[in-house]
Amino acid sequence: MTPTKLTVASLRKVSLLEGLDDVALGIILKQLTVRRYEKRDIILQKGATDGELLFLLAGQLHVVDYTLQGKEVFLHVIQPGDYFGELSVIDGAPRSASIVAIKESVVAFLSKRHALNLFYNYPSVIERLLIRFAQVIRQASGRQMLLSIPSAHARVYVMLARMVRSPDLHAETSTVTLENVPTQQEIAGMVNTTRETVSRAMQTLVKEGIIKRDKRKIVVLQPEVLEERAMHGEGSLVKETEE
Repeated sequence: MTPTKLTVASLRKVSLLEGLDDVALGIILKQLTVRRYEKRDIILQKGATDGELLFLLAGQLHVVDYTLQGKEVFLHVIQPGDYFGELSVIDGAPRSASIVAIKESVVAFLSKRHALNLFYNYPSVIERLLIRFAQVIRQASGRQMLLSIPSAHARVYVMLARMVRSPDLHAETSTVTLENVPTQQEIAGMVNTTRETVSRAMQTLVKEGIIKRDKRKIVVLQPEVLEERAMHGEGSLVKETEE
């Protein structure tokens, strides 16, 4: 990775700061500390009591948690331009999950004092923060429903269908390409099953011509059929609840 020089232009790429003028961004720029991490480095440790707000400028990070048995559970990916750590800034509680670099990454740190000033002084920032919280609540509700589906295969189908439904995807053809799909082990953690079960579920979709796999990319050849599989899985939960 080439050296990253922190500039006002680079801060414009941070989703939380979109809409701020150059004067505001210049003030924030002077308050940031930039750190570089290698693959597998830990950026934040679950339980830590630091209260900084962080921005990912380059690279890619994983948010992970651990079971009582010490098994790592993948939660989601942090991409360049995203921010994290806002919960501890607001409530002062320890970090709720760990953040690990999965490739060389560059992260900017904003102290809690400066982060709170950012929230208090810029309405557009707090609006984006509230939208994020609403999204997190919706995702948590959806995850609870997902984990309640009895069939592990159905849980995999539902998760893939949700990726296809993502508003970030604007498919112009009858197929949908999912980029940077989580690994089978990561998917297993997300849907509470084993990697082998995820592999079998994926292979079923491949054999039936519903998807095509290519490393970390999945081409959904029949989005409607995948959606039907997902709806059938969600329907099994409703049926079981009624019984």
